[in-house]
Amino acid sequence: MVATTKSNQQPKRKACVVAYDGDRTVFNGWQSQSIHQSPRTTVADTITNALNTIYKGKIKIMGSGRTDAGVHALGQVFHFDPINYHIQPEALTKALNTKLPPTIRILKTVDVDDNFHASRSATSKTYKYRLINSQSYNDASPFNYRYAWHYPLKTMLPKRHQNDGQPQNERYLVLNRLNKILALYEGEKDYASFCASRSLKKDTNRTIIKAHAVLLKNSYDHGAEATTENRHETHETHETHNYAIDIFITGEGFMHRMVRSMVGLAVVNLRNYQTDEQLKARMDEVFSQRNRAKAGYGAPPNGLYLHSVNYANNPEMG
Repeated sequence: MVATTKSNQQPKRKACVVAYDGDRTVFNGWQSQSIHQSPRTTVADTITNALNTIYKGKIKIMGSGRTDAGVHALGQVFHFDPINYHIQPEALTKALNTKLPPTIRILKTVDVDDNFHASRSATSKTYKYRLINSQSYNDASPFNYRYAWHYPLKTMLPKRHQNDGQPQNERYLVLNRLNKILALYEGEKDYASFCASRSLKKDTNRTIIKAHAVLLKNSYDHGAEATTENRHETHETHETHNYAIDIFITGEGFMHRMVRSMVGLAVVNLRNYQTDEQLKARMDEVFSQRNRAKAGYGAPPNGLYLHSVNYANNPEMG
């Protein structure tokens, strides 16, 4: 039974933090869609159905933003206005999780003011992108393919480093190079070259607060702790060359496929530019052209996670 509280006042607006496995074989993204568009359901529809059952009525939820099919979330946020009766936040979290599939978990529920909006009240969002750097495409772990982009290490290095015979140092060369590239995204810039054409808006300026990459201790541990500490293995194993890199990008706002385009440019499309000056010149060219084709190949969705949504007036939601 769900613990309810009768009151003469309207039940308080609620906000929830939710994590989900967005694999495209299960869900067709976050956003509700026409029933004729796909035989798969969406994450939002699945949550809405659970809320309708609990509240015995029709509930409408508003998310902090959309995620495409294949994209995951560690900290998506949505809000809704309850009907009929009040349910304590902790009780609602438990009730929802009993009615949702294991691929969706409500992490937290809080009562919020009526002026709180999951999207409009957000001050920034952080996305994470996970790369698994196996030696080749053939030895990539089958346990990570839904949750990371398998991308061989050597293809991320400039040609002058590709045959230096030092596999233990290659990871740090890649990390250093990635962080130099990612730093070039920071600040307010025109991101017209990084968004899908169907979402191209009149104002394509966006502010990236922080963009950086970190190494993981163990690429086979999906929840591995990130570190930039220089670690030297004492023996050679298959896993020695199968580590992971997480890219974190925090910004005040993002456009459709913007993060995937940013990661794709950093990982794939700048590999032939070797010096810091060449990297910056190429990046400046991409921004100035305002042409999606100039950013090149976009990263696939399976390595992307909506990591967290931040609210200045509701820090408990972060």
